[in-house]
Amino acid sequence: MKIAFGKIATVALGIILGALVLFFDCLLYLQYQSKQVSTSSLVFQAILMNLTLIFVVCIPYFQKKMDANREASLMSFLQMPNREDSLTFPALTTFLGEQALGAFLGTSLMYVIKNVYPQIGAALTAILTFVLLMISLTIIVFSLVRFVMYFTKHSMWVYMFMALVSLSLSLSFFYLGVQFG
Repeated sequence: MKIAFGKIATVALGIILGALVLFFDCLLYLQYQSKQVSTSSLVFQAILMNLTLIFVVCIPYFQKKMDANREASLMSFLQMPNREDSLTFPALTTFLGEQALGAFLGTSLMYVIKNVYPQIGAALTAILTFVLLMISLTIIVFSLVRFVMYFTKHSMWVYMFMALVSLSLSLSFFYLGVQFG
């Protein structure tokens, strides 16, 4: 029963996200028809949005592929801390360094959008932006998850507080990186 529900939920999520892609594409087409936004801006928006939503739709597929190959599982690659592990200075500085890397990629992302866009056009800029955004967000999210895992052994309130503080720190780093870009 659990497997059937999982498959149904995955298919339903795919249908919902597919409908969302079509909805946003229709909105962009309406903007194109009303001439509210430049064509190159619409091309950039459409490609970036479609790539992002298609990536989200494909996440369950990627997860199944990774789960099928247990030897190279994501958890072993990320070296997730055990429940008994204590927070150490190297773990804290690793978290901060990974957040700084994500912020640097946010800065690079803004540089690409501002400076490379006129030279390579909307379509290639959107693809490059998507790649940089996914790499940056992946580093930030995996780093955040690894850091928050150190607090799972504590009470729910400590865990929630540290999750909120670390998420705020992660978003602040990324925001600063984007602002400096």
